[in-house]
Amino acid sequence: MRRNRIPQYYTTTQVADFMHVHWQTVLDLVRNRQLRALKVGRNYRISHDDLQKYLGDNSTINIQVSKK
Repeated sequence: MRRNRIPQYYTTTQVADFMHVHWQTVLDLVRNRQLRALKVGRNYRISHDDLQKYLGDNSTINIQVSKK
């Protein structure tokens, strides 16, 4: 039987705590369309996948894996 994965969502405060920034910084990233989010009522929710993508895209470490 195949199970559908339910995505994990975080609040702007949870993301801010994880990134060690103010929650308004996360809100600015969402409003400037740098970080994707889902608006639920008056609040935003950020998916785990979108947070991982944002962190990966904005990483200062560039690792290239070569195939031998």
